[in-house]
Amino acid sequence: MRQIPGCGNWRIRYEQKNSGIVILRAETCDEEAVLPEELLGLPVTELGDYALAARDQGTRGAELEMIGRRTDQEAEWSNRRMRSLRLPCGIRRIGNYAFMGAFYMERFEFCDEPVEWGVSPFMNCMALHEIIVNRPGEDQGGLAKICGETDRELDVQIRDASGMRARLLFPEYAEIWEENTPARQFDHTTDGAGYPYHHVFRDRRLHWKDYDGLWEKSRERGGIEDVLTRLAWFRLRWPEGLEEQRRRAYLEYVTENRERLMRWVLENGDGTDLSRLLEIVVYTPQQLREGCDFARESGEVQSLAVLLSRLRGEQPAGRRKRFEL
Repeated sequence: MRQIPGCGNWRIRYEQKNSGIVILRAETCDEEAVLPEELLGLPVTELGDYALAARDQGTRGAELEMIGRRTDQEAEWSNRRMRSLRLPCGIRRIGNYAFMGAFYMERFEFCDEPVEWGVSPFMNCMALHEIIVNRPGEDQGGLAKICGETDRELDVQIRDASGMRARLLFPEYAEIWEENTPARQFDHTTDGAGYPYHHVFRDRRLHWKDYDGLWEKSRERGGIEDVLTRLAWFRLRWPEGLEEQRRRAYLEYVTENRERLMRWVLENGDGTDLSRLLEIVVYTPQQLREGCDFARESGEVQSLAVLLSRLRGEQPAGRRKRFEL
């Protein structure tokens, strides 16, 4: 098998098509996997059917092995163990069941350019949760495809050349089919707040007003305060397309749940997120002190410094002694 140096470790079967490379099969031992932009001087433009599925479904194509830096020489060559995947920006077709059975894949990153998506590429990707959308221009419908493929919670980051533009939460839901024996039919219902969010797209494109318009009905569902707190915080933190009326509604909710939100930011964010939170939401001195205690226990030094700085600003300076001659 031919060996070439590369950005990661891959065993690849491929064929050349229209001055580009079609990856028929790619298998990795990397947990953090990055598919190459080029192979043999040609751009990678397509992923075939079952190309990165857990099981190999074919035999055709030329073979090569890409050798990158390996930290674990005993790692298993199996896409089933892959935890994150980044696709090259030149991809123009993703085949049927392309990632089927990648059970541990939590993070998926792609460029939102015109792409032909096959049938159920994410079937049985049970851990998929984080989606990174690199969007150089207008919405090309890739996010709509992914959201429609899964009923699980998705934490979506939309980025462009300048950085993060937006972060969105798509809550989970469950589809329930119950047999109605007397009528000889099945009744279909959905459980959870996520269904309208996963299907909020029009013509495969996201409209901010439609997404924010789901908020009031979502609040009517009990027991999902943690989810709604994060959803509202993401829209306030990255307010792409956010109208003032919706901003006030989100702010009211996070203010009611500000202690829960601070704890989440301390556990999952950084000093920048915390600073932005303290700019948006008003906290009492007691709540700031409780946040300091949590940051100390968690060893979050940067967050503790931000909280202490804000706490000192909230406290009166006291009377200063003056000496005049």
